[in-house]
Amino acid sequence: MKSTTPIGSIMLIPFEDEVIYVANIQAQPPGQVFNIEVELSLASKDQRFSVFLCSNCKQLFTRYNVRREIYCTSCHRSTHLIPRCQFEVTIKDNNDFATAIVSDEIAEKILHLTSEEIYEIFFVKKETLSLQNVKDELNGKIFNIQIKRLFTKKLDATQKLSILSYLEK
Repeated sequence: MKSTTPIGSIMLIPFEDEVIYVANIQAQPPGQVFNIEVELSLASKDQRFSVFLCSNCKQLFTRYNVRREIYCTSCHRSTHLIPRCQFEVTIKDNNDFATAIVSDEIAEKILHLTSEEIYEIFFVKKETLSLQNVKDELNGKIFNIQIKRLFTKKLDATQKLSILSYLEK
């Protein structure tokens, strides 16, 4: 099976890779990439669907909601913030459910919108995104997903998951 990664290259998802249950995600080590078969749904319609990054080093700036010039303390340069498509989805199998982050090209593919279009709708026109078609497309379908458990601080007990690729089963 073939899918795409956030950087646009082809990623092969071998059939023989072990598929784990959502309930077993917490047992996976941080940084580990693994496969799951789940239903996908939008975690909430009341999320921003767009975040801003440093145009140079891609550092995330969550407190900003407009394009502007900033001084990035990560790369130590004056730079512009650029929009990035990012949102949360709920992943669910027969045993459990969890929340995962989807971003970049994968997120744009799910929403059928580019980061620029989302920025224009959400931040310039101050409108909400029409999500019914996305809900309809995801509803009742099973997806093979490559997912990564992200590193978190010791005090943060919640699991942080990032979807690397997905393919309808």
